[in-house]
Amino acid sequence: MLLTFILAVELPIAPPVDSSTVFVALILSVAVDEAFRLVKPDGIYGIHELCIVPDSAADEMETKIVKALSSSIHVGVRPMKAVDWCQLLKNAGFEILDIGYSPMNLLQPMRIIQDEGLIGAFNFAKNVISNTNARKRVFAMKTAFDQYKENLKAIYLIARKPNS
Repeated sequence: MLLTFILAVELPIAPPVDSSTVFVALILSVAVDEAFRLVKPDGIYGIHELCIVPDSAADEMETKIVKALSSSIHVGVRPMKAVDWCQLLKNAGFEILDIGYSPMNLLQPMRIIQDEGLIGAFNFAKNVISNTNARKRVFAMKTAFDQYKENLKAIYLIARKPNS
């Protein structure tokens, strides 16, 4: 099986605050379309993102989560329901092979150590302690993750580009 790796980069532009959700949705669509273009036929594409659960969650809950995360992270963040993530990939032409979820543990100490290693986790903690703005943002993100832990998960999706 041939795997294609695609590197995502943060764009050096920021949308106006009141249109950020639309802007981020457009960027996501463009990124997935470009991934589809780059992946060879029968190639596999995988993503991991923030997900709002369950799919039946009220739109008001989704709006609250997006607002809380956007105000703390200060970049276009767009968690979506699994059905919306699937539709995004299907609209680009991918076939969904697998979906999985895990708790949103992004800022949990053990998760930081797993992701960054002991030295990286130490450097992260040192930066958060020594940088007031970073500390405020990290605590705001952690607060949002904790506040919405029942409705905010990590999702992975694995998709295939058809051979046709």
